[in-house]
Amino acid sequence: MLRIGAVVLNVADIGDSGSFWSSALGYAQQPRNPAFLVPEQGPGPRVHLDQDDRTHLDLWVDTEEEQHADKVAEMTTLLE
Repeated sequence: MLRIGAVVLNVADIGDSGSFWSSALGYAQQPRNPAFLVPEQGPGPRVHLDQDDRTHLDLWVDTEEEQHADKVAEMTTLLE
């Protein structure tokens, strides 16, 4: 399965942008790398603030184990 792993945003200032987007989205800046924001509660895509790269989505492909677990969970739900 394909999912959004990160939203990469081109920004002029990582510090100011990190404060803004953290507050706006309810995300937290990572202590070791403030350019990475993660949801404070629950799952969700990361936000990566970048001064050099274009704004884009990082798409991730689940591993075979994750795909298998998703199929088992779906079948279990259908059988209930």
